[in-house]
Amino acid sequence: HRMGVLAALANAASLVAIAIVIAWEAVSRLRTPESPDAAVMVVVAAVALVLNSAIGFRLHASAQRDMNVRSAYLHMVGDAISALAVVIAGVVVAMTGSVSADPVVSLLIAGLILWSSYGIVRESATVLLEGTPPGIDMPAVIDAIKSVAGVLDVHDLHVWMVGPGVVACSCHILVAEQSVREGQQVLRAVVADLQAHFHINHTTIQVEVEGLVELLVGDEA
Repeated sequence: HRMGVLAALANAASLVAIAIVIAWEAVSRLRTPESPDAAVMVVVAAVALVLNSAIGFRLHASAQRDMNVRSAYLHMVGDAISALAVVIAGVVVAMTGSVSADPVVSLLIAGLILWSSYGIVRESATVLLEGTPPGIDMPAVIDAIKSVAGVLDVHDLHVWMVGPGVVACSCHILVAEQSVREGQQVLRAVVADLQAHFHINHTTIQVEVEGLVELLVGDEA
């Protein structure tokens, strides 16, 4: 999981670097205009549009399940849209002779690349920093655990991302004194509830018995 996340982060970071270079060159062209070759712009961009569109179409089905593939998919979609913009700019240059169409489109492309890369950078950073997944409401998770029959309290709750679609959780739950079988039933109910309502698929729970915990704390004191 982490190798895929690292690859996605590297891809997104490279896109950010490329966007900065494109923006820098575009500003330089605006300050010092140069006449681009419209024919070369249109032909090269048209070929890139076809190739990137074809690759993006092939990656689309797997992009929802894998962050690394999604990063590559967004890369291809961004390149396809950029190529289309370059084709349009080339046509504008050929028809009007405008030298500003090329750098203006380049600035738009740089903005598009930065926008498309932001989500991948944020998601991969959340995984690598073991942050709480977006959309997880921690108070709601606590309430859901407490609502399970047999759970008296919950503490030391942690929820973090291990990888794309892989969310882990660890916590301590307090239960009344009961048989081992009853305690296991409570534990399984908590795990099932977290899976059903929050899509948390890796859960580690420590079960603490109410009277025993108080006794252990008193002994330590």
